[in-house]
Amino acid sequence: MKFSVSPVVHVAVQWKVTSEFPNLLKDLQDDFMGEADIIKSDPVVFFRENVLEKSSRTVMSKSPNKHNRLYMEARPLEEGLPEAIDDGRIGPRVLKIKRLKENNQNVEKTIGEG
Repeated sequence: MKFSVSPVVHVAVQWKVTSEFPNLLKDLQDDFMGEADIIKSDPVVFFRENVLEKSSRTVMSKSPNKHNRLYMEARPLEEGLPEAIDDGRIGPRVLKIKRLKENNQNVEKTIGEG
């Protein structure tokens, strides 16, 4: 499956001495852009929504080939989950390792019972 994603991390820069801003842009243009013309725009603010409570309905979406159906409902993130992702305690690799360990434990229990 292909997913379209946008960058999550953006850095805003603010000058302590605003009179230095034109000089900095000129230096960047001269040193790194071969004196190419630049267009300055207004700052861009990204809006991210948040879910405060479980949704009251389940929605369905079909895959592009119409063979798979996805049923979804919105729920708030668990307490501390965003911080754990930022800290690297939770992620795709960490979750995969955790699942493998759990599966191994389940297999060992089944073998021990048999």
